[in-house]
Amino acid sequence: MLRRKRSLLRTNGAGMKFLHQNEKGEFVELPVRVRRDPDYRELYAHGAFGAPMANYHFRIDFYRDEFPPIAHSVKGNQVVPDSVTEVERRVLTSIYVSMPFLKELRNWLDKRVEEIEVLYGEIQLPKSEDSEAEMLKVKEG
Repeated sequence: MLRRKRSLLRTNGAGMKFLHQNEKGEFVELPVRVRRDPDYRELYAHGAFGAPMANYHFRIDFYRDEFPPIAHSVKGNQVVPDSVTEVERRVLTSIYVSMPFLKELRNWLDKRVEEIEVLYGEIQLPKSEDSEAEMLKVKEG
């Protein structure tokens, strides 16, 4: 009788494990070799936004905020910088992930942040617009 070999994919919160049924019928973990794609490149992002998709996936867009070059004007005998009127938010790449992987990614990031904060102290978040508005009210009052 021919036994069909099976392969499984299992997750344990720390990443995917690939299991394969050997000749004895036992499931053994397959080693994973990591290599970079020929088109691999590194990017620096200032932030991300995203949303769930209708097909059980989640899209994450990573972006970088860029200020335009500052133009200068001559007023009288002085050169003064013009004011900046907008910031360009450039989407660098979009990544689509499954919902289970989205949760695994969150758990992995939570652990990495915790490790960093143990070593270096709490990571301070940028002030929100609400807290900046409150600061302006206090200064004005």
